[in-house]
Amino acid sequence: MKIAANGFRMVSLSILVCIAGTPAFVDAGAAEGAVVTATLDGAPWRAERAQATTLAIAGKPQLNFAATRQAGGVQIINVMLPLKRAGDYEGSYSFAAHASPGDKPTANFSVPARSDDLMEKSFGLLGTLVIERYDAAAKTLSGYFSFSGETRGHGAKIAIADGKFVDVPVDPTVTP
Repeated sequence: MKIAANGFRMVSLSILVCIAGTPAFVDAGAAEGAVVTATLDGAPWRAERAQATTLAIAGKPQLNFAATRQAGGVQIINVMLPLKRAGDYEGSYSFAAHASPGDKPTANFSVPARSDDLMEKSFGLLGTLVIERYDAAAKTLSGYFSFSGETRGHGAKIAIADGKFVDVPVDPTVTP
């Protein structure tokens, strides 16, 4: 858990634990049927774990969506979406790079081992994510996304295209 600049707690479902300097993913219960794929700078990318949860930030419902790949080094797509109301997931969301969570959707792509420079480990993302289907019975989300972004430090760039997510588990209960 980290404290945002506005003083509110932010929870990321992709939890990294550093043991002897090596990041390790702690599985927080992602479903086996979830699939998240994309093209990352022209190469295929597939998450090994994905999940979402609804939480409250400043009293407003937010959806935190995280997809993590460990093969070749930990890589994390993390998305925060402000919701009109809890459980109202379907729709199109547009992203501005390096926005602050709360009233606007935010997304980043993190590669913890990419650099010793903190500003070069995470890419702020611009783009669109569309949730086409929320299956209330199965508690899963499906849709698509595309992003481009750059780091805050030296301006390294990244392109994430043709992103798809299918049956990503979501906890619709608002967590304070």
